[in-house]
Amino acid sequence: MKHFCGFLVILSIIQSALAQSKGFEGVIENVARTQYAPEDKKIIKESFKALGKEEFAEEVLDDSARIKIYIKGDSLWAETFSNNRKEIRQIYYQVGTRAFIIVPNTGTWIPLGKVQEIESFLDLNTNENWREKVNVNDWFKIVDYNKWKKLNKKTKLIQGFLCHLYRFDDDRPNSVPSYYWIAEEISVGKDQILPYFFERRLTPFGVVLGAEWVSKEISHFSEVRNLKLGSVAPILPRLQSVQLGTLDSIQYADEDINQHLKGKNIENASIIPDFSFYPVGKPEPVSLYAWKGTGKFMLLDLWATWCGPCIKDFPIIRQLGEKNAATLEIIGLNSGDHREDFVQNFIQKNNMTWQQAYAGRLLGAFLNPNKTIPFVVLLDDQMKIRWIGNPAEHWGEIESIIRNP
Repeated sequence: MKHFCGFLVILSIIQSALAQSKGFEGVIENVARTQYAPEDKKIIKESFKALGKEEFAEEVLDDSARIKIYIKGDSLWAETFSNNRKEIRQIYYQVGTRAFIIVPNTGTWIPLGKVQEIESFLDLNTNENWREKVNVNDWFKIVDYNKWKKLNKKTKLIQGFLCHLYRFDDDRPNSVPSYYWIAEEISVGKDQILPYFFERRLTPFGVVLGAEWVSKEISHFSEVRNLKLGSVAPILPRLQSVQLGTLDSIQYADEDINQHLKGKNIENASIIPDFSFYPVGKPEPVSLYAWKGTGKFMLLDLWATWCGPCIKDFPIIRQLGEKNAATLEIIGLNSGDHREDFVQNFIQKNNMTWQQAYAGRLLGAFLNPNKTIPFVVLLDDQMKIRWIGNPAEHWGEIESIIRNP
């Protein structure tokens, strides 16, 4: 773990230096459809069984794998899912040519970036003689894009982008041609033409929005990529937020923005200090003090998707906000979950119409050191604490303070 922490520092420096890198920024989500012949499925299953690794057969034979990829500069974070499940199967993290494959459920980290590291990992985790089949040095080679041939008469409209078809002939033994639909109008930065997970997604010609090929073992493979252009939150905190055996989304990783709260709690404060949080659906954090001096009270409500009393209070909070819209701002702070996509769906399902955000670990510990929810904090417009605690039987008292400041 000591070496890993040191590595994070190095990554942070690298990422800061490359922060100005321009090129593609956004989210790519693709669903891959793979069709195997029945006899090939049987052979693959038996091969993994012979190796004592039957659990990997399901991953290899997955016919509907989905991957969500966040790209910012030369950094990438990808989450893979299988068979429409919500659990993340694997995470891919990359900054420049340094990368990791992470398996959250087992806490496994597979390093990429140095030949020696990769070879050592394979020696420790592979029973067979992998050196007869794998040349790790090849992993560092960027795809030879000179071998990509544009088929000028082949075009297709994908998500409103006119895509041109390119063919790639791999010169490796037993390889088959691959076809890629590329949106040439979407620019890609030079620093983004990298090996590992960037290749065949971002190319010198543009962004790949579709791919397909056939082979002896795979009767047909195809994938379509949904593209969302726009600002992406810094990616390095995602890696810092991953703990062995668990996964926190970036919105809960607030070590970089709330370090001043470490070791403190609200019980020792009369005026709350400034802090930051990620609003739901926004890629950048905002400051609490953005609401200072607005002439309105601020109600911070800490909640979680699994908290029954919290859910019971939602209609009360909604009504409180509607009745006092001129004098009250409400921000719900989700502090008991770990997945932003699940939380967003929950918010929509429960008609939580007031502002919502995520409470990072440091912020949650500061506001609610006893870790009991529901828990609210009422502030005046100068950030003075006017009420704090479990609101269960006190909503009338809270509203009275708002109406009679």
